[in-house]
Amino acid sequence: MMPFCIYVTDGDQYVLRANGNNDDYKNQFNLINGNDRVVYKMDFSPDHSIWQLNVRPGDNLYGSGSSIENCSNAYNAWLRIYLDGSPASSGTYMDTVTLTVSAV
Repeated sequence: MMPFCIYVTDGDQYVLRANGNNDDYKNQFNLINGNDRVVYKMDFSPDHSIWQLNVRPGDNLYGSGSSIENCSNAYNAWLRIYLDGSPASSGTYMDTVTLTVSAV
């Protein structure tokens, strides 16, 4: 699980979007190792209690930002990432995910 702080100047709502370098035609996140790939899933929580499950690349995820730049040394958003299956073969599987946050 990855906690982080999302700051919005006036503490209003934000929209977060996640996109991976290896998204496929089924709109899924993929880890790649040569020609092998394995799907991974992502869940998002804007308050650590309600989770938006099975986030797809480009989905709009909403939450309330902190009006304090460092969230008072706390967190106001969480991501969890996990494999949807087992890799076909051993090795190093990689992807890069870009998170884009915009004020609403």
